[in-house]
Amino acid sequence: MHRAAPVLVVLLLLLPAGIATAKETAAPPAWRLHPSEVIHYERRVVTTKDGKEALSGPHRLTLYGHDLRAEGQYRPVTLERADLPMILAMWLPGAAKAETKHKVDLVFPKVIPLRLKGKTRVVSSTAEAHELAGEWTFQSRGSGERTDTHEIKKGRAAVTATFDRTQGHVVHARVDLAYRYVKLKASSAEKPTRVKTLFDIRVKRRYPFRYEGFQADVDKAIDKGVAYLKTLQIKDGEEHAPSYVPHGKHRIGSTALAVLTLAACDVPRDDPTIRKALDWLLTQEPKRTYDRAICLMAFDKAYTPKGEHAALARGKQKRPRRDLTQAERRWCRTVADDLLSSGSSPGFWGYPSNSRRSLLKFDTSNSQYAVLGMRAAANLGFPIDESQWLGVVRYFKQLRERGPVPGAVRLVRKGEAVHDDGRYADTVKPKPVKAAGGFRYSTLEGSKRPWASMTCAGIACLAIARNALARMGSPKLNAALDKEIRQLMDGGWAWMEAHWGVDRHPEKPRNNWFFYYLYSLERAAVLDGVRRVGLKDWYFEGAVQLILRQGGKGNWDYGGGSDIAETCFALLFLKRATSPLVTTGD
Repeated sequence: MHRAAPVLVVLLLLLPAGIATAKETAAPPAWRLHPSEVIHYERRVVTTKDGKEALSGPHRLTLYGHDLRAEGQYRPVTLERADLPMILAMWLPGAAKAETKHKVDLVFPKVIPLRLKGKTRVVSSTAEAHELAGEWTFQSRGSGERTDTHEIKKGRAAVTATFDRTQGHVVHARVDLAYRYVKLKASSAEKPTRVKTLFDIRVKRRYPFRYEGFQADVDKAIDKGVAYLKTLQIKDGEEHAPSYVPHGKHRIGSTALAVLTLAACDVPRDDPTIRKALDWLLTQEPKRTYDRAICLMAFDKAYTPKGEHAALARGKQKRPRRDLTQAERRWCRTVADDLLSSGSSPGFWGYPSNSRRSLLKFDTSNSQYAVLGMRAAANLGFPIDESQWLGVVRYFKQLRERGPVPGAVRLVRKGEAVHDDGRYADTVKPKPVKAAGGFRYSTLEGSKRPWASMTCAGIACLAIARNALARMGSPKLNAALDKEIRQLMDGGWAWMEAHWGVDRHPEKPRNNWFFYYLYSLERAAVLDGVRRVGLKDWYFEGAVQLILRQGGKGNWDYGGGSDIAETCFALLFLKRATSPLVTTGD
């Protein structure tokens, strides 16, 4: 026994450098990421020709620390079929060595449950890395009435991956994916599409939480975005000068949105780009809800004095002051009156000038911008009747999702302590919520499910209405109504925490209103004084996403044509352009 010990020591010394001992490799790989930390991956398709591999151009993928579920597996919000390679590439082996079964829900025109069966295992280890391999089969589970209700059939995947033990995350993976895909409601004669693709996924950059240089990256993105936005103004002497390149048919709205954004990004009102655009707006007659609301927001932001919010909050100033000219005041008053009179009823707005959508008398997006326009009108000195704000509360009570259930929400607000490693201070506890529910787009049959942008719209509008009623001393805002509004807002945040994601539009991932969603999130968080939702830092996460997505010209573009709206929404988010509500002072 005593003689064997020296032999064991010699054998250990003879092990090749870098090979881990059994004790070191016993523990399975485990992620080490802050909840809001971001890893930027690039996914490429691998093709082979004449025995040589070639890689396609990169497709950007982002993984957040909070995308890792309790068991350590990657689960982004609102999964799509395109997420399958990333899901399997990031799958880490658990303590159990046996084959495992999992269910994930993919979002198509409807939710499709996908059954995964297989395992990932450690095949070798060094002190620096684990080499992993996985074999999986998968298939969606249809109703059984027809075979083509199984949208994904006979899926198979072989995975190899490298897990960096020092960094605590996967750094490279290859996923060989093969399956048959049948579209929803396909005819019995239609043959399924066969998919067979080899993917290469590797780390491009890791963004630690609030990394050094973060603010510098944000400032650089804003400066580039502002410079690009100025180039979209039509030059003097050309048709429609000096308006801005329209988003769709919204020339008035696009011009007002550009003014709002430039003013929010500290471009002075006497800058020619803003002054010319404001003068051009005064010659127009906006007819749409969006256009009217954004025009009022543009004049409000352009004429907001520096330091006003602090003066209001400290009680040194009783109300907002906007030094408009008489012509500007008359024009804004007309626009405000037209906005208020165009609602279906107080608090409800839709598309008043679009006959094709006459059946849609109101919707959450139009109503949201009308509320923002009313807030701007009040700042400009035009009183808003109490009935309008009470109508806003009534609207969002009606547009909350049906059948909300009790839940809880964890919010960190301004001034509350929270550890930078993502853990809450002991004083921050989950708050019970009577009814956790998001907000829908409309009451139409096809709008049963809430979206993230509409839920943020509901939170923001309720916050504005509640504040307006309080500031005018409305007797209708009694303790019961105040509590009800707060519960509606907390229920919306509880839905957001459960459906959190800023790399896509939760519950609407294929919808191209991603940047619209981020700006909606910014408004909801600023107006309700929220710094973090759950363990997620909404501003850091969204800002990193926008830094990654900015185009070489300084623009942001979802790929749907005009990029003026996307660029404005991105800049408004990065600048945290929404003015907070005043809750103290007078």
